[in-house]
Amino acid sequence: MKSGIGDIIGKTISEVVVTEKRNSPRTQIFLVFRDDSYLEIYGDSFSCAGGLDKGGSSDAIKYAQNMGAEVVETYPGSVELTGEEIKAEIVELIELQEMAINNQPKKLLLAFKNNRDAIIEGIPANWELKEGESSLDYDVIQMIKIYMTTSSFISAWYHLKGEKENRDKAAHSCASLISALGVPPEVVMRKYIEAEKSWRKVVND
Repeated sequence: MKSGIGDIIGKTISEVVVTEKRNSPRTQIFLVFRDDSYLEIYGDSFSCAGGLDKGGSSDAIKYAQNMGAEVVETYPGSVELTGEEIKAEIVELIELQEMAINNQPKKLLLAFKNNRDAIIEGIPANWELKEGESSLDYDVIQMIKIYMTTSSFISAWYHLKGEKENRDKAAHSCASLISALGVPPEVVMRKYIEAEKSWRKVVND
């Protein structure tokens, strides 16, 4: 698939136009946006569901994978979630990441368990916030530090394996979610990179 699909992130759809014709591509769908732009999706044989399904991107991915599909690309957006939704998403991601880490080779798993608390404590508790944002309470800061610790461990692992694209996705996903709580992205990435560097040293040793 061409990369143009990523350009629709953050846009608002005002109209959908569906066309059919005899020659290829037989079906065309035009997503028309409020800013007077549109994106064409086309193919010879495809359809859509009969209605909307409840859930977020993780639910959509799980459903597709359960149907035997492979996710070949995702385009993270800046969807506005409530503070409670963001916190719930972070808690779920921590659980999923820790499950993935627990399936790693014993040496790697021990490196994580033996150094996890030290990495968490090494992430500063003071977080600069965007102008106008209310301060984060202690429990939220601890949750952020745990999420950054598990995510940066996975990033370090990808980095050492030479999987730069997966490393960048893990870092971007973490930074996007935490910055949605009111922390400037550059602040998140600075702390994230510091944690990842600590993990690289641990894993290398």
